[in-house]
Amino acid sequence: GEPVSGATVLAAVGQEFDAAFLPPHGRTKLLRHQRMVIDEATSLTGVSGVFAAYPAVGLAVDVAVATSGREREALWALRDDVERVHGQAPSITFDVSLRVSDIEGYLDQVQAILAAEFPDNRTWIFGHLGDGNLHIVVAPGAELTAVRPRVEQAVYGPLAAINGSISGEHGIGLEKKPWLKLSRTPAELALMATIKAAIDPGNILNPGKLLSA
Repeated sequence: GEPVSGATVLAAVGQEFDAAFLPPHGRTKLLRHQRMVIDEATSLTGVSGVFAAYPAVGLAVDVAVATSGREREALWALRDDVERVHGQAPSITFDVSLRVSDIEGYLDQVQAILAAEFPDNRTWIFGHLGDGNLHIVVAPGAELTAVRPRVEQAVYGPLAAINGSISGEHGIGLEKKPWLKLSRTPAELALMATIKAAIDPGNILNPGKLLSA
């Protein structure tokens, strides 16, 4: 079949995507589903047949194929305009990574925890499906400062058992520092500290950031 040059997954949990987020082409089809994947082939030859065959082989329930450059851009606009979700409700954004084979089970677990902890939550999931890198935006339906640790536990906690990472492409920083132990062993953290001490004996490079002094 046609080689796929890009793939991204989008999901809306607990609600359908707002119709304003969807292009006119394929809108009726897409609104029926909570998880969507956007694929792109490296050439147009036979692409319609390849993607249209996805349901038959169990890769999709339904398919909407762009037949023009304008329709292609409208479909990719779903992915490129995801920042719009931040205007829907106060939310917390996550960037995690895991094996592709673990994605479905992980998302099911996270969604179950969030539903139990925050019945009014609104959650959007998007990211780089082929790389196992997911961006999860959670609007818990409660004051963020008060519930942030519980939301973070819901998203980060299940990663430990599947050797996932609390970061995919955006690093750790101060915000994720308390959770680093979930995706790094004590030996790995000790090695990181040793390397830091060797190249920065004066502790002048980002002191107290990723590694405590």
